Amino acid sequence: MSSPAQALTHRFAWDGFSFDVPADWNLSEVAVRRDTALIRMEDDAALRLELQWIRSARPVDPARFQDRYGQAAQRLAAEGAQTTRVDNLPPSWSAFLYSMPEGNRLLTAFRMMAGDPLFCFFQLHFPSASLREPVRLIRALALSFMVSAGDLVAWACYDFGFRCPRRFRLVNTPSRRGGS
Repeated sequence: MSSPAQALTHRFAWDGFSFDVPADWNLSEVAVRRDTALIRMEDDAALRLELQWIRSARPVDPARFQDRYGQAAQRLAAEGAQTTRVDNLPPSWSAFLYSMPEGNRLLTAFRMMAGDPLFCFFQLHFPSASLREPVRLIRALALSFMVSAGDLVAWACYDFGFRCPRRFRLVNTPSRRGGS
């Protein structure tokens, strides 16, 4: 029997990492390229999550990504977004909430751990939301985020999941389900 909290979320697992998302958010696009990968999730109305990740042969250089995403943040500020830093996240996480003049909110979050070859950049879209909803959601997502250890890696999306040996990799898949 599932708890009420479990009924509100589902586990998403892909490429050796996993996290919880709202139950009505589902995978809508996957793009795997040589050096980066992307997933998008939608609910019934809109794009809700974009995740880009890189697995590097060497430790990730934080300055490289801070410069790249700092420029994007400057563009949002120029459009009138108010920026709020999100506190009380697990170590290796940082996040910022951008509140746009028309009421939309965009939350950006990074997961970058020293010495870890996995870098993740999340964008969570909120067409209309209180200031608390995006913050609660990124805290829950970050707390639930796990990187698979061991020989078996979990994969889960929609309403199915499986484990397979780590050596099996998804090397390319252009996948797009109907958009909202």
